[in-house]
Amino acid sequence: MNASDNTYLLEWIDLLVSRFSAAEKSDLVGMGQDSTDSLLVRIRQETQDLKSRISHRFFSLGKQGHRNFFIRKYHATLTVLLAKVMVREKNIPEGLKALLDGLQACLEELITYIGNRYAEHLSMEEQVSASARTGFQKGLRKHISDLRTRFEGSHHPALALIFKHLERLAGAHFGPQRISYRTVSYTDLLVAELKDVALWTTDGQGLHQLDKVLIYLNFNSKAYIRYLLGQLDGKVAAAQDTEGKLRGLKLHLKAVRQIHPRPKSTFNPQFPHLHPLVCNWLQQEIEYYSDVLQWRALGPVEGRGGGPSGLKDPKPKVLCNLSTDQIALILRSADEAKVLEASSMSMVFKTIVPFLRTPRRKELSHNGVRSRMYNVEEGDKEVAIKTLERMIMKIREY
Repeated sequence: MNASDNTYLLEWIDLLVSRFSAAEKSDLVGMGQDSTDSLLVRIRQETQDLKSRISHRFFSLGKQGHRNFFIRKYHATLTVLLAKVMVREKNIPEGLKALLDGLQACLEELITYIGNRYAEHLSMEEQVSASARTGFQKGLRKHISDLRTRFEGSHHPALALIFKHLERLAGAHFGPQRISYRTVSYTDLLVAELKDVALWTTDGQGLHQLDKVLIYLNFNSKAYIRYLLGQLDGKVAAAQDTEGKLRGLKLHLKAVRQIHPRPKSTFNPQFPHLHPLVCNWLQQEIEYYSDVLQWRALGPVEGRGGGPSGLKDPKPKVLCNLSTDQIALILRSADEAKVLEASSMSMVFKTIVPFLRTPRRKELSHNGVRSRMYNVEEGDKEVAIKTLERMIMKIREY
């Protein structure tokens, strides 16, 4: 790149925004109509010139990485400038309103130009403009109203999670958090699917159509992962015998595997994808109960003692007075702190968890416990920390 490539293309527009930021003290106050009209013409001309300069600069950059950086930088800068202008909109002197409107239109046009022409160079995590955010939130509030009417009387627990998320996004005072292109795109898709989902229905394997839609869209929120695995776990626990548990697990695995997740769709890109996580959880449960049946088929073995089927539990169990979430948190931290070392974190869980039971569950799936580490709540963190602190106190007493 040559020296001219470092020229800041938005200098004039940026300075004008700064003048509006202190409009009461700047030379803008008291401008005559001729000066105002002349400045509006300059703003419109600058808008067209900037499109040309952005295009010229873009094609002068040879490397793809430089082009991506350039487009993202100017898109982000324009978005920030527009936000500053919109903040001034409520308390701008009356005589400057036409100029402010012209400047806002200029910035919105440039943001739209970059978004339309260079979309492939923008990250989906880029922040949408303030005006686009306002329009998105207004439309979302209408969608929420329509969906509440449509789902009136439905008590599927996932609906509460969905509406909580949508209403948070639609809030007029969303706070300093950004709304990204990915969030807008995913929310539009989620709303469209919710308007089409069949109400009240489950498939032949007991999987609700709403759950199938959310798995298809990879609605991998921590709360929904917790809910879905909890529901599946509850259905397994409700079966009267091991054979029934195994049949139910296989039916659910078949139902989930028949869902083909939408490519590149994700609610939270920082979390594991929902479809493989659920399939893996079900598969691990199936393997465990299959092993139980095989052990029982061997008949009484010396040293195992009695029990309902003439067998003790195939593995001796140690009672752990923690929840599965808290166990998962402690094992994860032990692995990451290198207190426990194995070929993988999964191996740590696979080796230890089968020998544990909790006050509420006699059988623990290592994969089920491992999946809990993605959904840890603050309360579980506090319990885990206090548990470790008690252990530290005991060590000091020795």
